[in-house]
Amino acid sequence: MEKQRIEVVFNGDAIACTNGESLSGLLQQLGYQQGGFATAINSTFVPRSDYDNTQLQQGDTIEVVAPMQGG
Repeated sequence: MEKQRIEVVFNGDAIACTNGESLSGLLQQLGYQQGGFATAINSTFVPRSDYDNTQLQQGDTIEVVAPMQGG
C-alpha cells in the first residue's frame, strides 16, 4: 500500500512529503543533518529531542532558522 502524500510549507515553499513522516526524516532529506539551527512547526518551537517523534500533518508550516552572528 502506497503512503499518502501531503503538502507542507517549508521555509515559505510548498513541498510534498509522506503523511506521518517525522520532522527528522524531512530535515535529513533536505540536507539538515547537522545542528546549528532551530525548528518551529506552526509557530511552535520543536525541541531537537522531539524531532523523531514529531509527525508532519497536511498543511503544517515548518520554519528552520539559523542564528546569525554580528550586531
